[in-house]
Amino acid sequence: MRALNGTTLVRHPICRHQDPSRDSSNLKAQINKQIYKQYKYKLQIIFSTMGLGKSIVLGLLTVLYYGTAEAEFSSEDCWALGFHKANLLCSSCDQLPKFNLTDLTVHCKECCHLDESGSTEKIYHKAVLEVCTCKFGAYPQIQAFIKSHRPAQFPNLQIKYLRGLDPIIKLYDKDGHLQETVAIEKWNTDSVEEFLNTHLVKVDDDDYLRTNMV
Repeated sequence: MRALNGTTLVRHPICRHQDPSRDSSNLKAQINKQIYKQYKYKLQIIFSTMGLGKSIVLGLLTVLYYGTAEAEFSSEDCWALGFHKANLLCSSCDQLPKFNLTDLTVHCKECCHLDESGSTEKIYHKAVLEVCTCKFGAYPQIQAFIKSHRPAQFPNLQIKYLRGLDPIIKLYDKDGHLQETVAIEKWNTDSVEEFLNTHLVKVDDDDYLRTNMV
């Protein structure tokens, strides 16, 4: 593309999908690498505990990376920023203050829609935390959780020690079918406990033992 004076114009790759008549102000965005790096990992952990997919995580990170908006993004703007607006529920944004990320809530809500059901959490019948004891030195927070009183709160949680395995949580439905596997090597004890409180069905100890008696 050449200007009238013969100068070659190069469009920024971020704007490659935009109409040439639209400037960057339509996305209300400015690059902020420092904030992106600061919150990238924490947001991944938080959204994984809420059972959200990678596309939603990447979407919110992209909004954070490319800037701040003064008003709600359109579907087109959200798509240009890297994710489908319809996939982000506002109840997910409401969870951010619990993790001291109140300042990000407004950005999240620019591309979310109201929940119809009022809840996005998946509930599972059983969880199995698998890890090798040889990894305890590398994951002291996971060791602290296992050795504490916390697992006793969850009669439908099982701890399994498997040689060489980094810590994971496997989640099962009521028929014993594996539904999801979550890597937890970067979590702390509070994160593990909150995840189980959120995603494990609440059961009475005696009822669970009777139901699963062999």
